[in-house]
Amino acid sequence: MLWNAKMRFGKTLSALQVVKKMNFKRTLILTHRPVVDDGWYDDFGKIFYDTKNFAYASKNNGADFKNLEKDAKEKDLHYIYFASMQDLRGSETVGGKFDKNDDIFSTDWNLIIVDEAHEGTQTELGTNVMKELTKPNTKVLSLSGTPFNLIDGYKEDQIYEWTYIDEQKAKMEWDKSHFGDPNPYAGLPEMNIYTYNLGDLLKDYVDEDIAFNFREFFRVNNEGKFVHHSDVKAFVDLLCKKDELSAYPFSNDEYRDIFRHTKWEYKHGNRACHNEKQLIKEKC
Repeated sequence: MLWNAKMRFGKTLSALQVVKKMNFKRTLILTHRPVVDDGWYDDFGKIFYDTKNFAYASKNNGADFKNLEKDAKEKDLHYIYFASMQDLRGSETVGGKFDKNDDIFSTDWNLIIVDEAHEGTQTELGTNVMKELTKPNTKVLSLSGTPFNLIDGYKEDQIYEWTYIDEQKAKMEWDKSHFGDPNPYAGLPEMNIYTYNLGDLLKDYVDEDIAFNFREFFRVNNEGKFVHHSDVKAFVDLLCKKDELSAYPFSNDEYRDIFRHTKWEYKHGNRACHNEKQLIKEKC
């Protein structure tokens, strides 16, 4: 299962609540960001504060893995173990160079939680790690706020989404079903998204896919000058034209202040970027 949930949704706490409710005996947290170990450990305390037979451990926190597994067998201990993808990828078992982590790979995990699942899991070594860890009865829960490289690997009913739109909808409709209760979404910021269809204004650069062809529009010659200089200049003029009713980014003083520290990036040529920068600097 994939949880595609935006930042501040509470993926860590929610995943730990699943472990508690399902009473999983052996849970592995796997992530490409080992620095989040302390965050998971803190959240473990928030969920399992009233549960005595659960333990959390990693190479930096709690008991070592062998003692955890010993207590699981002899004392019916339930545990959550945190491991980094980088550490496991280095193991000989999955094609790495070091003789380590055999006990982790041989464990019959009930649940594997992959935090920031879009990072480090799609490489050959990352795939090998997941294959070795996942046993026939192992459940896998992937967490990500930007799982664009993962979605194709899941069926629709295997994905739970909580997007910015879901958040803002819950914020606006809270009082309808929870009148009088504090709105937990009240402090979450609203985002304004503007789109501009340049194809309507510069029809000569719309390709057969009905998409604006930026590569052609910003093409430069051997001297580093814009081939379509007059059109590029018209585009820059449009961005900067003084107009209180326009939504273009530099059309009025308010917008200029808002976009004062924005970064504009064009990936198809440094010379084109330099030339456009000069035009914007001269005009805006």
